[in-house]
Amino acid sequence: MTAPVIQPAGVERRLSDPWTVSRIVRIALIAAAIIGGFASLRFLEFNLVEMYRGIGRSGYLEAAFPPKWGGEFRSSLSALWRTMLMAAAGTGLAAVFAFPVGILAAQNLSPHPTVRAVARGFIVFCRATPELVFAVVFVLVVSIGEKPGVVALGLHSIGMLGKMLADRLEEIDEKPREAALAAGGSRWQAIANAAFPQVIPNFVNVTVYRFDINLRAAAVIGLVGGGGIGQLIAGNLQNRLRYPVGWAQALLLAVVILVVDMLSTRLRGALAGIESRNVTELRLSQQKALKSGARSLRAPWTRDRVVTSAASWSMVVIFLFSMYEIGLTPFEIVRMLWGAIGELPRYVPPSFNDVSYQIARDGSQALNFDAYRAAVIDTIAIATGAAFIAIVLAVPTGFLIARTTTKSAQVSGIVRTLLASLRALPDLALVLFLTSLVGLASPFPAAAALAIGLFAFLAKLIADDLDGLGSHAQEALRAAGATHRQEVIGGVLPAAVPMLVSHCLYALDIAVRGTLLLGVFTGVGIGWVFTQTNFLPNPYPAIAACVLTIYALVVLIEALGLLVRRYLI
Repeated sequence: MTAPVIQPAGVERRLSDPWTVSRIVRIALIAAAIIGGFASLRFLEFNLVEMYRGIGRSGYLEAAFPPKWGGEFRSSLSALWRTMLMAAAGTGLAAVFAFPVGILAAQNLSPHPTVRAVARGFIVFCRATPELVFAVVFVLVVSIGEKPGVVALGLHSIGMLGKMLADRLEEIDEKPREAALAAGGSRWQAIANAAFPQVIPNFVNVTVYRFDINLRAAAVIGLVGGGGIGQLIAGNLQNRLRYPVGWAQALLLAVVILVVDMLSTRLRGALAGIESRNVTELRLSQQKALKSGARSLRAPWTRDRVVTSAASWSMVVIFLFSMYEIGLTPFEIVRMLWGAIGELPRYVPPSFNDVSYQIARDGSQALNFDAYRAAVIDTIAIATGAAFIAIVLAVPTGFLIARTTTKSAQVSGIVRTLLASLRALPDLALVLFLTSLVGLASPFPAAAALAIGLFAFLAKLIADDLDGLGSHAQEALRAAGATHRQEVIGGVLPAAVPMLVSHCLYALDIAVRGTLLLGVFTGVGIGWVFTQTNFLPNPYPAIAACVLTIYALVVLIEALGLLVRRYLI
């Protein structure tokens, strides 16, 4: 028996963490995030009361509702169909290129470290360059049309699909691949029959999710690439006499987005459990092959494999059909890419000359470099303000509706339905509505529209991830007699902190990209300056300056993310 530890008189036992450099940096980062969020809201003059008063002053509701087609239902359906084709073709194009790029970028499958570094660099470049930038560059090469929009969506989507695939390939169970090699299979046979079956369900899952994103993006990028329902919505919601038609088209797009989201959620749910089962089946089949000396290394045709193959080939058929309908051939894609590369000398050196920007708060006109500086400040303020509002609302909402943390399944279902409806409403329609209340050249509409959409997206993302966290810890606490609140705090929250930090950083990343797109319609931020370069006699140097500015912002967020993950996770 050990003797009890006797504390000297007057000495208090300290249970708090010591004041290390890591703890100081952690507290400083959290304080900076909170202060920065409130500072952004103050800079944006974020005022919900003023927005409410604007509804009454503008008479917007009376002019816009009820929505009416005005004899344009068939033309709206046709434009929506073209938008869906653009999204499907762009997503399929990204999947085709992301697969080899992802393999080359995976550490365990790449043939050489240099090849891996180049592939990873290409993925980062695609992720950091928004669709709008790619679209404008390709429009300058081949003129307006749907084709530049498709290639722009595809190139940007490679960043997400390639990264997800490379990361997943690096996490595969290596035993089936080692068994395939030991059975006499070649390196390619081992990859095709032991690695691919482990990642294909996840890749199909992510590709379906990317189509959801591209459907929304195609509605906006259609304004640059040409055509689509986004162009009709923007034109009608900028004309007071056309408000009812514009909102009818916006609601039509929202319904389609909602239906696509529901179908994709069901498909992704069906694919979610296949991946883990595939690993077990592959292990068993490869072990049997080793014992029997069989030369066949093919994965067995199970029910899961049939489902995955059917989903994969269906996506291939949809992609080919979409490319055919748009009229985009591989030769034209190569010609576009080669043409864009050939134009690179015209972008050098970047220039900040001949550009002006109206500063929203005082109405003054900034010129040259001052214009870029003012636009960048507005962009950062809009993105941080929107992300701050979305995070503050989404975190408690996510805990409210997650199955592992909620008390009421009915409340969870109702809130999830509202979030899905809110997320389906196009950002384009929201920002144009808010612009009509507050006015152009104001950062408020873009920030508010971004915050609404981002809140709905982030709350669902957090809830879905919370559903798989802390179940064992909760059961242990429940068996010990803990209350529901104690179960959440002690069982779920500790495991959720890394996930919440990652999602908050992802929200900021989305907000920056969204600011670039929505700034086109509100007359604020670097997105507005970027689109105005098309009116210059020689737009190339100014476009290069904007692209470098946008790229720097995205890379800055990536660096911030690394810093935050180092000290907060």
